[in-house]
Amino acid sequence: MLQPVSGLYIVEEFVKSVGIEDGYDKFDKAVHERTGFHLSEQSPLKHVKAVTVPTLVAQVHDDTMTRPQDVQEIYDAIPVAEKSLYWMEGTDRRFDGYNFFGAHRELPIEWFDTSTDVTLNANGKHPNSARCPPFHARCRPRRTYDPRTLMTSG
Repeated sequence: MLQPVSGLYIVEEFVKSVGIEDGYDKFDKAVHERTGFHLSEQSPLKHVKAVTVPTLVAQVHDDTMTRPQDVQEIYDAIPVAEKSLYWMEGTDRRFDGYNFFGAHRELPIEWFDTSTDVTLNANGKHPNSARCPPFHARCRPRRTYDPRTLMTSG
């Protein structure tokens, strides 16, 4: 889950940064008229309760478009034991977060390698092999992976 955000926080931060008087209320009204939803209803917080798989959440900590507390609340609401929260530091620009893992490939690769391992059944197969995610190393066709080049062989 890369940089989850709730509508309430992102709009509050935006209107504060540009100085729109009563901006949140105006924006909320416009969104509600167009969608039937208020900004406070537009959050992944209530939906993450349905997550059942290992989850990596990553967020620019000082993102000017949201607040760390929002991301922390979303992370805390994820009901799985196997989860990690990674704060990207050194920038306040949200869009730097979208490029972060391109420059630091080793982080998500290591997370997938350690967090998505499964115990194979007696036949050496994933217990849910029909639904096995493609990133399970033991379940996909044998090949090698070089994270430095993002090339596969085999």
